[in-house]
Amino acid sequence: MAVLRTYLRTERARATLQALIEHAAIDGRIHSLISPATHTGRRSSSQPNIQNLNMAPDDPFNFCGVLTAAPGAELVEIDYSNAENWSAALISGDDNLAAACASADFHSAMAARYFPDQWAKADDAERKHLRRMGKTVTFGTAYGMGKRKLADTLSISLDDAENILAAKDRAFPMVALAKRLAADKAARYGHITLWTGRKVTVPPDQAYVSWNYLNQGAVGELVKRSIVLISEAYRERGFRSRIAHDMHDAIIVEVWPDEKETALEIASQIMSSVMPAELNRRTKPTVQWIAEPSKPDENNRKWNANNGYTTARMMAVWQTAWDALNGPYAVAAPDGVNTEDTDLAGAIRAAQQWSGVRKRPDEFAGGKLSEYLESAKDLYADSTARIAICEVWSEIILWEKVE
Repeated sequence: MAVLRTYLRTERARATLQALIEHAAIDGRIHSLISPATHTGRRSSSQPNIQNLNMAPDDPFNFCGVLTAAPGAELVEIDYSNAENWSAALISGDDNLAAACASADFHSAMAARYFPDQWAKADDAERKHLRRMGKTVTFGTAYGMGKRKLADTLSISLDDAENILAAKDRAFPMVALAKRLAADKAARYGHITLWTGRKVTVPPDQAYVSWNYLNQGAVGELVKRSIVLISEAYRERGFRSRIAHDMHDAIIVEVWPDEKETALEIASQIMSSVMPAELNRRTKPTVQWIAEPSKPDENNRKWNANNGYTTARMMAVWQTAWDALNGPYAVAAPDGVNTEDTDLAGAIRAAQQWSGVRKRPDEFAGGKLSEYLESAKDLYADSTARIAICEVWSEIILWEKVE
């Protein structure tokens, strides 16, 4: 399975990177089609989709550094902090949830509500465990997770899962009420209404998603309004800085050195204040929309990685993975795929059958990965090197061991 997963992930990454390069062939820029026509009213990206790129710096298959600013400018991500939970507090008017959102450690505050007796008696190690469980409860139930799925995810009994969900409803009674009302409205009328008055369609037989749609849609409205207001503010000042991209709860701005400080202050201030103040006062403590630029080191690893840090690290991780591929591998695959082969060549054949990819050994003209990495050292600062790395790595997985 490890070989198959590596092959399939590599092939997907290679295809995505190649498509981005081909798309940008004319002017070096990505021109994605942006649309608000989503279930929740959030903006979607297509042709190509650049909202779902893997931007986790610690994942060797990340796309950090692929999207870059114009020469001389810089991309900076400004992200809402805990936006969907603040939205849930605002919509429901639940003071307990607002207090948890305002606490220094949100997930610990939530876990203390879900497991009050255990939390009171727990030592630091046990509290870390409860915090991890609480995080699963918070995010899972936001997306409609029921007791059976919760039990499977946490490896607990159905009774324990039911007790946790009941404790959650007791801890946040206004949220529980708001979720029921949203589901009832969706089942009866086929839609819910966001804080802006925008109606979002919900299939009556899928009313369980209405709470998730309400909160995703609420944050989506914040992002869309912020994009308009920030763009207007930059134009009024004659800035070259601009909105370059948005991903979920974040806006990525392209800023120039002489405008950077002011441009980021403007964007953060608009994002933090775009919600009408009277709505923020529905809870005690009041709802706080916090939108701040990412810390420089974190931001540069994701959006300005042409210094080679991420590329070099990625290649080192892939070298380690390649070393691990030497030796026998048992292959698990769907029906119809030969699982008797235990060598790498057999795993490759199974991977081909599984994914439907067909290639010939003589199509590969590259060398060993270690030799390629040595020759690619001078290319760390070249974004096209990432394409070549993926290309060669994919081909090596397919054919380096096939005679």
